[in-house]
Amino acid sequence: VYLTESEIARGPESVQTAPQVVEGVLVSALAGGQLTWVTWRELEDGVQGIADGGDVIWTPAADRHPDTATGIVAHSRANLVDYWDRIGDSAEAEIADRAEGDTVRSETVRWLALGPIRLVETMETGRIVSKTAAARAAAERWPEHAALLDRAVRDRAGERQTFTTADARESIALLRACVGLARA
Repeated sequence: VYLTESEIARGPESVQTAPQVVEGVLVSALAGGQLTWVTWRELEDGVQGIADGGDVIWTPAADRHPDTATGIVAHSRANLVDYWDRIGDSAEAEIADRAEGDTVRSETVRWLALGPIRLVETMETGRIVSKTAAARAAAERWPEHAALLDRAVRDRAGERQTFTTADARESIALLRACVGLARA
């Protein structure tokens, strides 16, 4: 996402569109996309380039938006309730008639298991963490899902795992627990 200093100062709720690279393609005026509090948090934790004549000097980002901490928590909570809850419904419907031992794409189980827990971690700490770090925290909170989370992290790291409908159902149960925390 490409933003001016004044757009960064206004925050994502005031910026309607911005040029963004999506899957390697520059879109000149995209609404939504990376225009969320997550981007503003990443901007605070990242680096910035300052043009100095013909050179660019890279320094740790110094910009802070006063609403980032509360904005990212609210964004994570809303994403769990508004997006992930519907994903859970859709996934449940898709596997409703499948036998417990039927194989399920590993990407699907990883997505269902790791995406929502990462938002919970952001919602509770205000930090954006890796999916692996979120899985560690979730395994401590929900030890009944620790084995599934470990397998999802190992699969994501390239150690291919086989997942079944039972695993997908467990991932959806974990997703529902995350949504429940957001609603609380």
